[in-house]
Amino acid sequence: MRKVYEKNVPIILIGFFMCLAIYFIISKAVQSGQPLKLDQAFLPFISSVSGTWMYAFFYKLTEMGSTIILGVCALIVVVWLWIKKKDYLAMAVVSIGVAGSDQLNRFVKGIIERDRPSINAAIDAVGYSFPSGHAMVSITCYGLAVYFIGKQIKSTILKNSFRIVLCLLVLLIGLSRIVLKAHYPTDVLAGYSLGGAIVIACVLFYQWFANKGREYSKRV
Repeated sequence: MRKVYEKNVPIILIGFFMCLAIYFIISKAVQSGQPLKLDQAFLPFISSVSGTWMYAFFYKLTEMGSTIILGVCALIVVVWLWIKKKDYLAMAVVSIGVAGSDQLNRFVKGIIERDRPSINAAIDAVGYSFPSGHAMVSITCYGLAVYFIGKQIKSTILKNSFRIVLCLLVLLIGLSRIVLKAHYPTDVLAGYSLGGAIVIACVLFYQWFANKGREYSKRV
């Protein structure tokens, strides 16, 4: 188990630093104050969706990235880990990871201070825009669910289905924020990048401590 962990660490670290690099590149571009090509490229699509069934669909779907839903999801994962595995380290990692992602998002928004495309309290589109909290905390919460619950599912079909559904959900939540004009595309991409880095950091932290715990148990 330790050999597998050590073999994968370099690859995981590359993913971690790539996520951070993408975030900082976008952040610097946003802070320049110039219109960004990615944001402009989505304008025709946003206009075409407005007033259609797709808009109504995304209006409902965006709630899956709300603070309440993500809090409930994180709680379900923590309770599942307690009942099924009694894995207190994993429970702590999920709790701190999701809560920390939310707080970091608020902190960064206060630093960047980017205005939203539009304000709409009904879809939690208030305050600053960068990075998207729905995208960032969703990828953290659902990403940790994929890692901790997905790896325990024995059936390959069910395991892959579970992972695909949650990954698709995260992508659709991000898209919903763009369609509803709650965020710019670059807000969402930055949220994914920073949230992805948090997921990777949580997984590395968990694996490192879990391996240390097993080594200690063997010595004792």
